Amino acid sequence: MANTKDIKKRIKSTKSIEKITAAMKMTSTTKLKKYQQAAEMARPYSDKLTDMVRILSAGSGQMNNPLFEVREKKNALFIVIGAEGGLCGSYNANVIRKAEESVARNRAQGAEIAVIPCGKKCAAYFRGKKDVEIPMSVGDLSRISFKKVEAVIDLVKARFENKEADAVYLIYSQFVSAMSQKPVVSKLLPMTPRHEGIIDSSRLTVDMIFEPGMNEILEALLPRYLNTVVFHAMTEALASEYGARMTAMTAANTNARDLLGELSLQYNKARQAIITNELIDIVNGVSGVK
Repeated sequence: MANTKDIKKRIKSTKSIEKITAAMKMTSTTKLKKYQQAAEMARPYSDKLTDMVRILSAGSGQMNNPLFEVREKKNALFIVIGAEGGLCGSYNANVIRKAEESVARNRAQGAEIAVIPCGKKCAAYFRGKKDVEIPMSVGDLSRISFKKVEAVIDLVKARFENKEADAVYLIYSQFVSAMSQKPVVSKLLPMTPRHEGIIDSSRLTVDMIFEPGMNEILEALLPRYLNTVVFHAMTEALASEYGARMTAMTAANTNARDLLGELSLQYNKARQAIITNELIDIVNGVSGVK
């Protein structure tokens, strides 16, 4: 059995861990509510804008916009939204695993790979990969804004239009609940006029007049659409990260309290053993005197 001094040291360190995890749990809970609300508020707007762009692109005639150009995939660009910090369980590992699977699949098809990592942990991981180009990275996701997203989209559009990227993918974690986050891969570019299950052909037969023309409206909507999709993905990722961190800190806090109970029991047993041994020594000493 460990001596009381060692057990007291373990109790002290475990109490510190219990306090830290409790504080991080409270912080994560507060931020989760903030980003969960932001994700839920952005979701209907993003969905409607996506639907509108797809309907317009399906209903218009010849698509001359370069963002719709489908060509041989020689270069693939990935926007990977990972964790800004640690202590969030397997959240970041799951996103990176999803990204690695998609990268491996595209590399097997002969494509050169470039990655725009978002989040400190994600950026640190891909900077260590020598076979991956990193044209830019995005940090401090907790202060994400449309201005930051626009910088990313401007680079993505420029690389796609200059044929430095033939396909662009967005990888992030979709927020389901505080205990469940789903890593997803969505194709950002090239855009396709029709998507199965999205376009109802009967909606395109309605006699509608567009002012200005359908193509002009689509040209104006495309940049906003791309910005909105990436911004919404970042809010989903932030909500997922803080949900994962809250869950991890809740489990860690519970484990710390359980360990404190076990250590307290060990400490009391050790003290009781010491006192019992001292009493036995006293009794034996008195018996020896007699």
